[in-house]
Amino acid sequence: MPRDTSGEKYLILKEMGETIDMTFGRVHLDTGKVDWLHRPHNISDGVGAFTDLLNRDGNHISEQPLMKPGAVPSLWQRLLLLRQHLKNMRPCSYDWKFYRPSRGVGTSLAWTLFDRDATTALLDYARANKVSLNAVLLQTLNEVCCDTLLSSPPEETVWTIPLNLRGGASAGNTSSNVTASISLRLPPSSGARFIDERIKSIYQQGVHWGAWLLSNLTAIIGKRGFRFLAERAKPVWMGVFSNVGSWPMPGYSHPIDDNLAYMGAPPVTALLPVTCCSMTWNQRMILTVQLHSSISDDVADTEEVMRQWVRKLSQLAGLKAAELRYGLKSWQELAKESEQF
Repeated sequence: MPRDTSGEKYLILKEMGETIDMTFGRVHLDTGKVDWLHRPHNISDGVGAFTDLLNRDGNHISEQPLMKPGAVPSLWQRLLLLRQHLKNMRPCSYDWKFYRPSRGVGTSLAWTLFDRDATTALLDYARANKVSLNAVLLQTLNEVCCDTLLSSPPEETVWTIPLNLRGGASAGNTSSNVTASISLRLPPSSGARFIDERIKSIYQQGVHWGAWLLSNLTAIIGKRGFRFLAERAKPVWMGVFSNVGSWPMPGYSHPIDDNLAYMGAPPVTALLPVTCCSMTWNQRMILTVQLHSSISDDVADTEEVMRQWVRKLSQLAGLKAAELRYGLKSWQELAKESEQF
């Protein structure tokens, strides 16, 4: 199997004391029971891991969501795009209400399930405003995190957004790490239209290919070189917002267990202290939120971010937030209950 250099950075972060596991939840809608699972990020990215989980559960997933990233540019072009990507990664400081140097653990994971009607209502709101649902989710998330987690308004916030580069890049197999993360810098009170246009601009410029080069940096400077840089990295990001996509793809004909819904969550680290994910299976979306122990020592903080995020989304789409299904799990509970796959 070819070397997955994009996944090697996670092993280095693990050596530095960080958690690198992605968390997944299989929700049984009739009972509310959640089966917790995890997959080390050095093995797969979110799309690859979710594909494996779905097929393990008896589905026949042969097609994955693609974003048509285009052909891989020449090395010289990627170096120029890397320069732009690094400019978007300029250090940024945040006045956290709570802060302590820490590595390795989060506080808890909060989640909310939107049924089919609620998911459709959010999509309809985004379409009516001629923006992507991602832009609406990130706009409201950014507002909530600034209000809930910071003591004073920031000059700007920076979010990292993983992009699935399948269809342009390859990394061995469908489960490997074929994702590069762009950095989106947002001025105060950024609206969904601004966010949508900024993401499209970065994508149209091809900056994701500069990010792909950085994601595979161990192939160029080696693992020791990457660790040297990682240990000296300065704070940049408020966190990560990941959308694993809407599954299954159109035309899927295999029977689906209508009693199951799924959620996912990227690993939370000191440099990415807030991690949030959107995952849609069988027309039901689940949002997740995690906070790192460096910015929170209370599971109630995670729950508050989730509830305020859902409240804002519900107001926009005309939903009743109190009728949505919530959940909260501490990291201690996840460690005991989660199964690696």
